[in-house]
Formats: sequence, C-alpha cells, structure tokens
Amino acid sequence: EHPLRRSVQIRQSDRIKAPLTYGVFRPVILFPKKTDWTDETKLPYILTHEFTHIRRFDTLAKLVLTAAVCVHWFNPFVWAMYVLVNRDIELSCDETVVRTFGETMKSAYALTLIGLEEEKNRHTFLVNSFGKNAIEERIVSIMKIKKTSLMGILLALTLAIGMVTVFATDYADSASDKEPVGAFESNTSLSDEEIAKQEQERREEIAKQYSVYSKYGLTYDQGEGRFLYNGQLVRYFADKLDENGTYNSFSYTTGDTDLRGVRNAEYELMGIEPVSQEEYDQRTARIRASKDSSGVQESGRAVSTNTNPAAVEAGDPDKDTSGVTGAAQES
Repeated sequence: EHPLRRSVQIRQSDRIKAPLTYGVFRPVILFPKKTDWTDETKLPYILTHEFTHIRRFDTLAKLVLTAAVCVHWFNPFVWAMYVLVNRDIELSCDETVVRTFGETMKSAYALTLIGLEEEKNRHTFLVNSFGKNAIEERIVSIMKIKKTSLMGILLALTLAIGMVTVFATDYADSASDKEPVGAFESNTSLSDEEIAKQEQERREEIAKQYSVYSKYGLTYDQGEGRFLYNGQLVRYFADKLDENGTYNSFSYTTGDTDLRGVRNAEYELMGIEPVSQEEYDQRTARIRASKDSSGVQESGRAVSTNTNPAAVEAGDPDKDTSGVTGAAQES
C-alpha cells in the first residue's frame, strides 16, 4: 500500500528501456513499451520502488542536482556529488523495497534489477540505475540488508539508556566537583559581606547628611554608628528644617544627652542646644515604660526614625520606626 495525496499515472513509451519516474506534482511512472504485464513477480518490486521515489520527492531532488551540474559543469566535486547522491537515493529505495516484501525476497528483487539492467542499452539521466558498476553495488547492498531483530532493538535501547545514564551521572559528578566545599558557608559569608557593605554605605550617608552640624559639636562616629556631642553619646536629636514640618532626627534607647537644632525665623541653622533636664527625664521615663510593656531589654544600639512631627518633638519611642532619618516629613 502506498498512500499518496497526489494522483499517479502509469504510462508506456517505446523510447526507454527501463522504468523511470518523472513529475513532481503530477508524477508519472513510465514503463517500456515491451513491458510484460503478466509478470507478477517483477511488477510489484518495480512499482514499490517507483512509488518510494514519488513519496520522497526524489524527482525534485534529482532535478536540483541536475541544475547544479549545469551551472557548475566545470567543477568535478559537483559531478561527484551528483553521482553519490543519486547512488544513495537508489540504495535507500532498494532497502525500502526489501523491508516491504521481507528479507526472504532479496534474491528475487536483485534478479529483477539484473534483468532490467540487461534490457538497457544506453544511459539516461532520469533512469533509476547508473550502469554496470552501480547495479553491482546495489545488488551487493541489497544482499547485505538484514532484518532488525527484536533482540537487536532491545540491545540498542539498552545501550542508549545506559549511555544517557552514564553521561547524566558524569555531568552531575562534574557539577558536584565544581561546587566548592563549604559552599553554604561561602554563600553565607558573601551575604554577610554584602550586609556589611550596605551598612558601611548607610553610615557614610548619615555622616554626610549630618556633617552640617559638625561645626556645632555634633559628630557621627562611623565605626560605632553613634552620634557624639562634646564627647557625650547622643540619645535623641531633632531639627525642624522648614515650616512644612520636615525634620532631621534620630533617637536611640540609650545616651547621655538629648539635643535640638536651633534655627531663626527663616529656618537658618544657628546652632545646637541640649534639651532641658525635665524633658530629658520625661523621655527617659517613656523609653523605660515602652521597654517594660514590650519586654525588650535595653541595648543601647537601637536607632529610630520618625515621620510624625509630634513624635519627633516628643521623642516618643512607641511611634518611631527603625533607622536614621534623612528628613522626616509631616504628612
């Protein structure tokens, strides 16, 4: 059976000596005028061979090869390509015929090809054989075709699976070899370094932001991450920058002094002054009350920011958020 979407015509001609196929979209199988149509042994082989050419569009491939030879007629490599590709096309079709009819029919098919070769008396580009040497090669190839056994298929599958497994294992092993010992520790170390770098950058930004206050005695120790005022640790600082309620402020849970920025009516910085002792004590009481209610132990390292002007003014730890503010903006 040869299912095809294209209709195939079978014709005869007294100008050829061996069957051939031509046409791409409307293929035609052309037989010699003297073909013996009663020979039920040869005809099935010939038709199967030609149908195989049609299914594979071998006629189109041969036309392309012929065009290449016409253009590059001076190139011996193109001629070699023409001969070798045509040979491979014929050998492939021969193998298909043998596998279609069974390995036991190899001899009968080979005898059919020999009979066709004997009837030919000249070479034509479109015929499906290439002379004595070509037909001998085809016969030898046909007789070497062997049926693929179930055992052979299983062996091939086993070999393929084994190779895939080996390569996959080797790849996994090589990937493991490339993984450094203590990789998790290394990744953790890199993460710590990144955190330390970010912290250093943050402290540099804070130092730059509050450098305007250095001439008034407020400095930032980047190594300790704390503010100092005349040698004392600063617990709280607030400086109102404009009438919109924008602040520079920070607060810690521990420290020796609380400060406030001093500005004139135009909000020009005039200096820094400590808050009153009463205000300092009130803030201390609020911090302790907040710790007692939350159960947080005094660390002396907590820094907080505030965007609530009222909380900034009061230094209320319950309303602060973590960090040092760049500018606390009234909402």
